Amino acid sequence: MAVKVSECESHLNPNAVSKTQDIGLFQINLAAHGKRFPKEKLFDPEYNIWAAHTLWIESGKHWETHWRSSAKCWRK
Repeated sequence: MAVKVSECESHLNPNAVSKTQDIGLFQINLAAHGKRFPKEKLFDPEYNIWAAHTLWIESGKHWETHWRSSAKCWRK
């Protein structure tokens, strides 16, 4: 599921940046998580995956908590 989410979020592009400042593979949002996960580190695929995993665990393993906007894509 994690691969599907990251494919939908960034097309597996570790350098992806959205108009709303979502960064990296899992498009971690800077406004929501920038103090916790520094922007420059989020371009590192390993760090971005770790950050996404951390958010996923903290949400009770619910992808929808942080990646709801792409759910139509990754639920296929």
